[in-house]
Amino acid sequence: MRCGIDYWGLFALLVLLSACSSEQGADQPEVESTSQPVQSNQQAPEAAASSTEVATPNPPSANDEAGLSPKLTDMLAGFSGEERARTNPLAGNAEAIEKGRSEYQSMCFVCHGPAGKGDGPASKATPNKPTDLSEPTRAALLTSGERFLVLRNGIPGTSMPASGANLNDEQVWRIVSFVETLPN
Repeated sequence: MRCGIDYWGLFALLVLLSACSSEQGADQPEVESTSQPVQSNQQAPEAAASSTEVATPNPPSANDEAGLSPKLTDMLAGFSGEERARTNPLAGNAEAIEKGRSEYQSMCFVCHGPAGKGDGPASKATPNKPTDLSEPTRAALLTSGERFLVLRNGIPGTSMPASGANLNDEQVWRIVSFVETLPN
């Protein structure tokens, strides 16, 4: 007898929860951070309750289709030009890219999918479609430093969570290194 359980959704939720609770490896080398502290996306219990009552997707605007979303540009505006212009210290490092691929699979795959197209198992359950990281025109609009800031701090008001509590700077740069290979 079929019980109507969405096993892909359940799987995606479990993967997402396990990624959120993964501990930082003690043997991981540290990369010096110059970015602002990670801002918590947690809300007060009464605010959280009201925000979960209605989860309607926001329709994409013309700006979303052509480039960067207003929420992303607003988030990035909170950082200095120097932080946004940072270069990836691991760019082109084959070992870092391969480790980044593995970390992407455990942290990002569930929403962004195997090729970064925004078609992961949890993508249909999110209020906003995850970004297609493989789209070359859009990828060209972000610097490595901006990708780092997005991954580290998340994008408030979207399904993109902050990963700063779960990843050290080197791990974030490795994922950025891998993501930067997707448009190719």
